[in-house]
Amino acid sequence: MGQGRHSVDMLSTLGYQSVEAGLVHVASQWGTTQFDVRVFNALIPHEYIWPPLLDGDQPPVQPLTISSLAEFPVLEPSSRPVPLMTSRDLVSWWEQQLPDAYAQGLDAGDLFTKPDLLICYGCHRLKHSLAEIWEDTAALGACLSMIGTGAVAMIGSTHCELCRFRQSIPGGLRCASCSRSKQAVDFRDDKMAAARARRALRIRAGASGMDVLPCEDVRASFSRAIASSVWSMRTGCKAHSEWLASVQQALKSAPLVYALLPENFAGLGYSGQARALQAALDEHEWDYAAWPLKISMAQSWLESATAVRSRKRGPGPLPETLARARAALDLLSGGYSKRDVARALGVSPSHLSHLLRRTSGHLG
Repeated sequence: MGQGRHSVDMLSTLGYQSVEAGLVHVASQWGTTQFDVRVFNALIPHEYIWPPLLDGDQPPVQPLTISSLAEFPVLEPSSRPVPLMTSRDLVSWWEQQLPDAYAQGLDAGDLFTKPDLLICYGCHRLKHSLAEIWEDTAALGACLSMIGTGAVAMIGSTHCELCRFRQSIPGGLRCASCSRSKQAVDFRDDKMAAARARRALRIRAGASGMDVLPCEDVRASFSRAIASSVWSMRTGCKAHSEWLASVQQALKSAPLVYALLPENFAGLGYSGQARALQAALDEHEWDYAAWPLKISMAQSWLESATAVRSRKRGPGPLPETLARARAALDLLSGGYSKRDVARALGVSPSHLSHLLRRTSGHLG
């Protein structure tokens, strides 16, 4: 969410639009058929907020723009205590209005790092314990703003600036594996995180195609992400069969990725398959359509990681370091000064001295 104060009305309206976008996507059989009003009405989590449609009605338009959020608040001001809240204010308000949130598996760390949990929990509350509320109450406002907060992270998700194939942690520039952010890394682990970041750069340098990312329609990707977070494809339906076929085709060319998945992956339901892919590759990827490309990118990443590991076999300096030290010794034995040798190798004299000290016991 970032620093500063956030508009509660905009968050609740974004929550409303997000759920509706997911509803529309699922009601078109996950994008494989025409919009079905009956499916839309059957999935509505709260009929006061989303009134059922009549047969023949067109699907709601989902602009998901800043102007639409500002101009059309979905709830009256009575549904929130103040217009603007900090992240801490929001959490306190949610704790007050939705006291059993933490009993459902949410904790403070999940509130802003696991947006899919926020969205799922908000929809669950709307459909069950709040289903009989037919006025703009604070509980409804808290639920919708919680969903909207999760949606902010999904809308703003970007690829990690280091590995390029994982999604960055919400509000950050890097994924949890490459991050030095306090959101993802304990301060005691900071040195190890820095080492992982350097290693990620070396791996990415050897990976192919990591910077070639498709231009995706953000609205379509967002609708798919919301749909797959809240609902589940029916195993064996057209949408699931087509999706699973594309994933299996990608896995045929990605043996290293396939080895990370459960042996019974093909026999799992959609939710189990999505969770398995998230656990193996990217916990912050919610758009199911992104997985085939992500599998191929992960294979390239893993191949490069294997090459980086193979560069160093056992203790001692890398082969490249030993080769440079041998070249330096040959030049020194030929009568060149340390300054001349350092200049020839493109290093400083002090670096050359350090190189020779490190390799002195490893050169025959």
